[in-house]
Amino acid sequence: MLFKTSDKIIGYDEEWSFFLRLYNNKYLPNTILLQGLEGIGKYTFVLHLINSLMNNKNTVNLETSLMNNNNVFILKKNVDSVEYKFEDVKKIINFCKYKSLDIKPKFIVIKSIDLLNKSSVNALLKLTEETKENVYFFFTSNFMKYNSKTLESRFFKKKLFLKKSYYNQIISYFFKTNNFTKDELEREIKDTPGIYIRKYLHNAENNLEKIKKNDENIFYKIISEKIIKQFEGEHLEILKKIKFNLILKNDISKLLKKISINE
Repeated sequence: MLFKTSDKIIGYDEEWSFFLRLYNNKYLPNTILLQGLEGIGKYTFVLHLINSLMNNKNTVNLETSLMNNNNVFILKKNVDSVEYKFEDVKKIINFCKYKSLDIKPKFIVIKSIDLLNKSSVNALLKLTEETKENVYFFFTSNFMKYNSKTLESRFFKKKLFLKKSYYNQIISYFFKTNNFTKDELEREIKDTPGIYIRKYLHNAENNLEKIKKNDENIFYKIISEKIIKQFEGEHLEILKKIKFNLILKNDISKLLKKISINE
């Protein structure tokens, strides 16, 4: 994802202090499930918490930074899949088998465990039974959706609630962090910040020519994501396409039409 993960946590001061106390006093459970409404920042909270537990001060490009850390494994659902499969959990199993050169703890993150299929749930049940002392699992889930009750029973569950008074602050910070220009937000936002932002970006994608005139930063981010999605894993091909279109000075409307046709 090209859009930046927020470099600070908003609205969860008590929960933040709670988990830090547990860890510092060596009481942090090895398997933790954070539940809450969609779009309240559960995943972002986990990333920042792990970063803090590892004593990392850098919060810029946090998700990418953690994904490149040998002691962290983050599992997110593939865009083209509707659920997690056994092959996805197998990557976690292999990660847990890997022996670190240091004695630092390992962290595994699974976003939206309600998307686990039966075989992946069974694999996780066995894996969490054999959890080592210095390995921590962090899972997130929408508590409005069904989770395996057997799997849930293995977790220390913590529900996150975000006060509506923080909605505008979080959304405004997202636009500021990603250098988007945005008209003043309505006073009362009913959607959670994550849902509101996704709806905004979806509407932007459906009216790209208008966005190009009003906000070039978000326009080029959306186009970049479309190109990367189309040529995922083919970085050389992406560069060739960009170079080719720059040389010929192709009209942007033709490029957009071509991308939309190929999707």
